[in-house]
Amino acid sequence: MPKCKNCKAPYTKRFPNQIVCSKPCEFEYKKIKAKQTKARPLTHGKWQVKLQAKINLLIRTIDKGQKCISSDKFTTTPNAGHYWPAGNNGNIRFHLFNIWLQSAQQNKYEEHQPAYISQIKKMYGDAAAIWLIELPITIGYAKWTIPELEDAYSICLKLIKEAETQPVLNAAGRWEARHHYQERLGLY
Repeated sequence: MPKCKNCKAPYTKRFPNQIVCSKPCEFEYKKIKAKQTKARPLTHGKWQVKLQAKINLLIRTIDKGQKCISSDKFTTTPNAGHYWPAGNNGNIRFHLFNIWLQSAQQNKYEEHQPAYISQIKKMYGDAAAIWLIELPITIGYAKWTIPELEDAYSICLKLIKEAETQPVLNAAGRWEARHHYQERLGLY
């Protein structure tokens, strides 16, 4: 006879995946498990995912009211699109100059890169485009500790609130905001 995972009393199983003896024990067991799950610290990978979500929100906030960097059209489905995909370029996944407002449709395809870089050239010139193309080499290897990611996360939350109060920015304002916020994040 199996023992209840909550009260440890023996019980007769009514279902193959049953692990507690009664509804009250099920409730208590779920409550205990939820507390244990919340108490576990986040792993390095989970901190990266959590921070990336906030960085992406920051980018969408900086670029609010702007056109998609790839299609040069206004979008109803704004994403934060990386020129260099985060999966293959972990060293620049949080770099604010590697991420611009992009439609969800354009963000799905790697073929967006020529149009993406063309828009960077149009707005900021050839030097900015070359700099972005060489960014993974310029930055080199980067790996952050969990405390660094935690700090960047809390700073990013403040920056999002700050960016929400900004008016719609022109191209120069977007560049300056990225530069300013990049410094404050302290990741590069």
